[in-house]
Amino acid sequence: MGDYCITQAKEIEKGKEWNTAIPAYRKAIEYVPGNPEYHFLFGKFYLRFAKAANDRALKEILFQSAWRELEKARKGSPKEARTYLALAQTSEAMWGLHSTEPIEPKDSMNSRTEEYYRTAVSLYPNSTQYRYLFARYYNRAGKPDKALRQVKTMITLDPGTNRYIRRNRFWQVPGIEEAVEGGLRQALENRFTRNNAAGVLASLLAEKEKWIEAASFYKQAMPDGVFADRSSYYLTMGKYLLRGGEDKEAEAYFLLGVAAAPDRAAVIKRFIEDYKRAGKFYELFALFEKFKKRHPEAIEVDFYWAQGLYKEKKYQEALSYLESFLKRKETAEADYWMAMTCEKLEKPYRAETYIKRALKWEPESALYHNFYAGLLYKAWRFAEALKEADAAVRASDNKNPWYLDRKAWILYRMKRYEESIETWKLAAGLKPGHKAFSHNIDMAAKAGGEH
Repeated sequence: MGDYCITQAKEIEKGKEWNTAIPAYRKAIEYVPGNPEYHFLFGKFYLRFAKAANDRALKEILFQSAWRELEKARKGSPKEARTYLALAQTSEAMWGLHSTEPIEPKDSMNSRTEEYYRTAVSLYPNSTQYRYLFARYYNRAGKPDKALRQVKTMITLDPGTNRYIRRNRFWQVPGIEEAVEGGLRQALENRFTRNNAAGVLASLLAEKEKWIEAASFYKQAMPDGVFADRSSYYLTMGKYLLRGGEDKEAEAYFLLGVAAAPDRAAVIKRFIEDYKRAGKFYELFALFEKFKKRHPEAIEVDFYWAQGLYKEKKYQEALSYLESFLKRKETAEADYWMAMTCEKLEKPYRAETYIKRALKWEPESALYHNFYAGLLYKAWRFAEALKEADAAVRASDNKNPWYLDRKAWILYRMKRYEESIETWKLAAGLKPGHKAFSHNIDMAAKAGGEH
């Protein structure tokens, strides 16, 4: 019957009917007097109620009620870590009602809070949550050294908790980076946490652009097991080595990453960005050559190669690779890149053929409609260009200032000055700092006044 009353109390609490829930908790305790679990749940309820309350006097009464119930739970079950944690949180919250200043080290309530936290952690030493809360308390209490020791232990237990610390105010505590690194280095010595610690430590070093040092640690992060994702491991190793100037070693890891991946095309696309960031296009093209020989089935290599050549303004070479790719596989994206390449090579009719094919595949693409509008605009086919520009603007929900700009220019060339002004105003509203729009509005207004 006691369990039924507890369930009932929890259901009532879900509706935030705090006062109605109190008798249900009391009734459960009446059925089973001295049950430490019921006292613990009642104490936690009072703690939640107190935090939700707005009235200061009510908060104090509720915190005291929480403390009394939790003390009863502690006496009934003196080895329950969660009870000590709840007592610590209650004691800390009670102190917070009386002061907005940093916690005084000699404060009696502060001493009691610290003792509760210490006992909770001693009973549950592997809990990263408990250690985080203890560290946060120490930081508030003006004991940063003790806070950092708890952080270091927490990171040693679970290197992944580094992400949580970085998202919280703790990252501003002086010495936190050294504490985190110290915890990670200790975690490297444990075979159960080694891989995770090596990965986190490597990522922190990479943020500081210590690429070779990052790679040396990441070597220890090689995943184990039949279903381990070794492809990602190889690619990350390749990235660190590439950015560190070890091109040959990086290339070897990228090749391993592709070989281990179920979707080789996706993996190739992923590390292309690493080469671009490093500004190593020559090395990328050399690697493409090796991929083609080793993995002829990954036909996307030709497409990615063409994109790289296009960005290097080697349009004729890009064209040949796009043609090679399109012979084996046609996609809207490849047709679009073919259209852009043909335009650069001053082959507007071929460009139009390919952009039409791209739109056949993806008729709602704002990007493709906008490109086609530009192609037609250059050919002075303004009526057709306006139709495509309208489609681009609609597909982008009137939220792209550059598509609106193109439409405005077409209207301007058609001598529809008032409409061009209104369209440029829309563009200016989306990009208020772009002075060219204001200039174009003045230009169109002047042109309109002369007609």
